[in-house]
Amino acid sequence: SEAEESPVVVSALGGKEIIQVVADSRHSLAVTAQGEVYAWGSASSGRLGFEDTSDMPKDTAGDPYQAKPRLVEALKGKIMVQCAAADSYSFAVTKDGELYSWGCGMRGRLGHGEVTDMYKDSNGECYQPVPRLVAGL
Repeated sequence: SEAEESPVVVSALGGKEIIQVVADSRHSLAVTAQGEVYAWGSASSGRLGFEDTSDMPKDTAGDPYQAKPRLVEALKGKIMVQCAAADSYSFAVTKDGELYSWGCGMRGRLGHGEVTDMYKDSNGECYQPVPRLVAGL
């Protein structure tokens, strides 16, 4: 696709009031004033928070991606106030200070300790495809 030369409204957010946007080179997250989290970009390694990516288009490497912002349903009902996007994983914080993480879980980066219950990709790397509470904080 062609790069935009000037800012444009992200119409997929439907006029929602956005209080934070974060991005890395592969995905983006937005938090609304209502505490919702939206994600878009590369869906590989579970970084967007969507367990089922089978209906998403694939890039040239065969990895799924979400072209427009989509609500992270697993966080629905929680009031999120902040989020962070790293290369292959994401974090969000509730108004009560709970931390949720998802995405690539290699080397303990998600804070869940044991990774044996996580999914594994074709390279054997573990990942958490939906947001999960980081316990013990």
